[in-house]
Amino acid sequence: MISELDDFLASCDLEVLSSLLQDDDHDGTNVTPPPSVPRKRGRKKSNIDPATKHELDRIKDRNRCSKYRARQRNERIGLQQEVQTLTAKLVALQEAKKMSSELSMSTWQMIAQRELEARQSSEEQQRRLCAAVKARAACIRDFQEMVQRVGAVHKDSQPLKRARVERSDVAVYEVFLQDLDAIYAKTDEVLRGCGLNLTGQDQVQSKRMWNKADRAGFFLFMDNQTMPFDFKEACQTLWYSALLPHRQEDRKVFDGVDDPENTAAFKFRVSNRLATGQVVSVVQRVVTRRYLEEGRMVLVWQSLMEGEGMFIGMQAGETGWDVLTPSMDASKPGTVMRTCISHTPVQFGMQLPKNLLLSSLMA
Repeated sequence: MISELDDFLASCDLEVLSSLLQDDDHDGTNVTPPPSVPRKRGRKKSNIDPATKHELDRIKDRNRCSKYRARQRNERIGLQQEVQTLTAKLVALQEAKKMSSELSMSTWQMIAQRELEARQSSEEQQRRLCAAVKARAACIRDFQEMVQRVGAVHKDSQPLKRARVERSDVAVYEVFLQDLDAIYAKTDEVLRGCGLNLTGQDQVQSKRMWNKADRAGFFLFMDNQTMPFDFKEACQTLWYSALLPHRQEDRKVFDGVDDPENTAAFKFRVSNRLATGQVVSVVQRVVTRRYLEEGRMVLVWQSLMEGEGMFIGMQAGETGWDVLTPSMDASKPGTVMRTCISHTPVQFGMQLPKNLLLSSLMA
């Protein structure tokens, strides 16, 4: 009986071991099976009743199923972990791609937005400049028409009022008329001294300053501007303006000039009412002459202002040059006018300095 039980246990161990080896082969592992125990020759095969054999088969089946389920569970867990790992990598790659795409799109959008804003700003500035040019052109046309109408009206009107000139006025006019040619001869030198070159770019546009000279001094005004008129029209307009036709209060014209077409001498009164209600006035005597050259017109003048009433005893002298030349700048067609004016106030008890500007600029 004992020998039969030993044989049965040995056979069970061999069968379980062979099934494990088969399972390991299915798992892909190569395990060298231990050497089988050879059966003893000559021993008879054990006889096992069917019930016991059936129970042993059931035990072996349960063992195989349990191992199979364990293997399936381990494989499933491994696959789930691999799925999670790959999913995390995929999400990371998608996020990186999305971020890169958004960054690239944001950069291009920013560049496009800047370009659009710059273009819109340029277009708006161009529209404003065009509107300003149109408005300035309309203003220039209106001014030209007004000058032409005023010139036509005064040309057709009666001559300027001429009244008897006092002896003191004649003396002033004669002295001033004698100085005009000398003032004209110094035109180029004075303009250079004021920074107004006759050719090329001028050093100043518009400037006012006070020059101190000994006990006296004078105000100096310099200006350079381009007028939108042709040279001939500008010369006619400037000469007409130099006659000061708007000054008609007590106006008196001196007839004793040698060249009335290019020389004029006259006086007038300028009145003004102060805030207190008091009326004050100034009498001004003016002598002016134009010199027509080839491609240039020079206008020179001298004037004397004398106070009246509460301003009696106050005097001021003025010497000025206006030089017209055609513009040499193709971008600014028209006529260039260079102006230099000296205005010399005189204190009480002093005599009016003669040619103070000339002596200062020529020094």
